[in-house]
Amino acid sequence: NRFSHGGERIDQRKRKRKLKRPLNTKRPLHLVLKSSAARGKLSFLTHKVTIDRIINQNAKKFRVRIHDRANVGNHLHFVLSFSSRDSFKRFLKTVTGLIARHITGARKGNPFGRRFWDYTAFTRVIVGYRAYWTARNYIEKNKIESELGKTTRKMVEEFEQAVRMAKKLCCSLEEAFLSTA
Repeated sequence: NRFSHGGERIDQRKRKRKLKRPLNTKRPLHLVLKSSAARGKLSFLTHKVTIDRIINQNAKKFRVRIHDRANVGNHLHFVLSFSSRDSFKRFLKTVTGLIARHITGARKGNPFGRRFWDYTAFTRVIVGYRAYWTARNYIEKNKIESELGKTTRKMVEEFEQAVRMAKKLCCSLEEAFLSTA
């Protein structure tokens, strides 16, 4: 039972059999688009307004609902849902092409000269309420990292871990207290 697809280097995938991307119109999807060429002037953050416009226009056009997204500079995260397999495929093909063309300035007869996207688009079908919120929280952490830096993200993760440990400790203390009473 496969729920994820892609996320591997394009040159490494040549020897592998092509498999149908697992998609489910009734469940949300985590999508990641990554490019090592997106640095400096080519960074997704530099072109944030245009990238957001491209995504919003095509999401509306292809009836794709975007639950959450994060622009981290060299990769994009999405949690989205869609009405049909065909609409998702068209959305993905259009958005990746338009973003790459806009950032690199590539046109017919004037190519960029190398691959823009490092990997095939990574997708994972999100199964269940807990997995959905885990993906959303992961995207929120990526937003924090892109806006405030990696050290802030690490501090947030350490705080969350301390809260989880405190909850465990409180529950175990409460159970001990109730068992003695």
